[in-house]
Amino acid sequence: MIKKYIQYINETGMRDLSKITKGHKECEIWMHIDLDGCTSAISMKEFLKNYYQITTIDCHKIQYGGMEFATEKGKPGTLKVLVDFSHGKPMFQIQNDHHQNQVGAEYTQSTYFKPSRSNVEIISGEISYSDIFTPQDIEMIQTIDSANFLKYDIKPEDVENAIFKYEKGESAQKNRFMMGFVVNRLLLAYKNKNITVKSLDGKRNHVNRNILECLVLDSNASLYSMFNNLKNYIKNAKTDDKAGVLATPEEITKNLSEYVERMKNYKYIENPQNDEVNEYDPTNWRHQKLTASGAKVGPGIHFDEKYKIISQYGGGALFKPGSYDRYVPFKNFPDAEFICIIWPMGLIQASCNPFKEKKIKDINLGEIAKEVLAKHEQMFRKYYISLESIKKEFETSQEWNKMQKSGGEDYEGVGFKFNDLKSFYFDCIFKKEGSKIVNVDISNPEIQKLMDEPYYNLTQDQKDILSGFKIPVWELIVRNSGGHPSITNLTGFNFMKYNKNALKIGYGTEKYTDVLKIVGRDLINTLKEKIDIANKGEEVVYNTKGIELKGMETNE
Repeated sequence: MIKKYIQYINETGMRDLSKITKGHKECEIWMHIDLDGCTSAISMKEFLKNYYQITTIDCHKIQYGGMEFATEKGKPGTLKVLVDFSHGKPMFQIQNDHHQNQVGAEYTQSTYFKPSRSNVEIISGEISYSDIFTPQDIEMIQTIDSANFLKYDIKPEDVENAIFKYEKGESAQKNRFMMGFVVNRLLLAYKNKNITVKSLDGKRNHVNRNILECLVLDSNASLYSMFNNLKNYIKNAKTDDKAGVLATPEEITKNLSEYVERMKNYKYIENPQNDEVNEYDPTNWRHQKLTASGAKVGPGIHFDEKYKIISQYGGGALFKPGSYDRYVPFKNFPDAEFICIIWPMGLIQASCNPFKEKKIKDINLGEIAKEVLAKHEQMFRKYYISLESIKKEFETSQEWNKMQKSGGEDYEGVGFKFNDLKSFYFDCIFKKEGSKIVNVDISNPEIQKLMDEPYYNLTQDQKDILSGFKIPVWELIVRNSGGHPSITNLTGFNFMKYNKNALKIGYGTEKYTDVLKIVGRDLINTLKEKIDIANKGEEVVYNTKGIELKGMETNE
């Protein structure tokens, strides 16, 4: 009776599961490339197997940006499920997500969206008829995904630890908790690696498969199982790169330690011919040649002692496995209250220090981001980017090329299709008619056919047709950016490179990275103004001019 009641409640929230799953024996799961994404996929795998007798035969990584449209299509006839990701697509029958906003899910047959600290807790504790992960593991995953480190007095070195040692003086619960941080650290260090390996239980032979996908297929619903599978991969897996094997936890620790030291006085070098940025090495002959030709070398990181703000441009050299960790700046500058990182690929991230109590409660980074964008709105609305350029950006991206190389002849990416265009930008597409630029309806069969065709198959005449339809860069930014009081992400600036004439007129440059720096400085200066107001005991007011960010915020 209780099980039937719980199943009724679940079917009410996760619509028509029995109907959707009927006739399916196999499924594929797409998951976000972090700990919550992997554990959400494992939970969904277990749920579908235990209650609907559906076996997960494959899973696929997905990430916001280029990888979203480079992810693989999957096999015909399988049940297709998306977890821990806010952008849906018609190919999915089931989607579950925990972020504030979702788009593109109108075609999905069954959805379950609920804001929470992690996505796995929803699948394990609400969608499933009984708990899948233990409450302790769920609390660990929540702590990482929401960066809720203060609750357990977590330090940067805890999050960065790649080597687990059982501490006899600590409780079993504390040891398991610390093991979870090691699982997360290794998972992030290896997340872009393809491996060839036999699973720990001997049931699967993975051939050149992404390590996170292997981890989901091989692991039971526990962090301990994931930890043991990672140990198996480290010991036995072969990789598709020059190293041929995965870096050991000791090597990862060494690489991160070297990175921490370098980032204390990090400098960057910017290629004057393009928007490429690298960590500056005066002994590197390429960097010597670039500086001789006028390349800019600048301080990549600065800590403002008065306002306790870290500002950083780029992430430094990240080639060695495990060298990057997003919390390194807070380790190097533990007194910092805030950080603003400008990523040259077109992203600005601002966040509070998650290892410290937020002293100024009235500071809202999401509202600051809106206020800053409001200053540039008039200019950004004049920057039009063609559909041809947008499709090209998504279907010839670095992620697309990597996936294509890895997948070989069998690879087929989902691409940026008509339904993606319709879901994200249906009401902001323009076309020049005479001397005017007018808002148009693009639901005609010709545009749909061209958008659904892979970019590399389009003829020049077809590309010219798509070039006639344009989207303001303003919409590309606000519809993909997101924020809340403690973290905000502004993205989409990279599309400006497709309209250098507008860049030249508006900002006197042909490099979108120059605009990134301007907006980043505006954000930092606005943050300082709000801190001054708050410190005077005055009310902090945000002049956002009604702007809403329609994307999602992320802790990654």
